Amino acid sequence: MVSMFFLDSIWLVPLLPALGALIQLLWGRRLSNKAVSAVSVGLPGLSFLWAVGCFVQLLQLHEHVFIKTIYTWLPLGAFRLSNGTLGNLSIDAGFQLDPLSAVMMLAVTGVGFIIHIYSIGYMGHEGGYYRFFGYLNLFMFSMLVL
Repeated sequence: MVSMFFLDSIWLVPLLPALGALIQLLWGRRLSNKAVSAVSVGLPGLSFLWAVGCFVQLLQLHEHVFIKTIYTWLPLGAFRLSNGTLGNLSIDAGFQLDPLSAVMMLAVTGVGFIIHIYSIGYMGHEGGYYRFFGYLNLFMFSMLVL
C-alpha cells in the first residue's frame, strides 16, 4: 500500500502562500523586515517541498491521476432528463493532479520560491516591503489554484 500523506493534503500547496499573504497583508506592518522575509520565503519554500512530495507520490500511483474532493459545492441530486431517464448531478470542489498539472505545480512553486529569494535583496530598501511580499504570495496562491 502506497502512503498518500502528501497527496491527501495537497490542499496545503496553495494554502501556504495564501497564509503568507494573509500574515503579510494583515500584520506585516508590525513585523520587522527579517520576520517578513522569513514568513514570505519560508511558506512558499514549504509549498515547494510539499509539491515535490506530491509529485513523488503521484509517480508511485498506477494510473498517475489523483483526485481529492475537498467539498461538494452543489449537491443537486437526482433529476429527470428530457428523454425520461434519471440523472444525478453533484458539483464538487477539489484538486486533480495529473502529470501535466504536477509539472506546472512544480514550476510555479519552484520559480516562485526563487523569485521570493531574489526579491529580498531587490526590495530590501523600499517602502511597503511587507505589502510587496503579501501581493507576491497572493499571486503565487492564485497561480497554484489555476
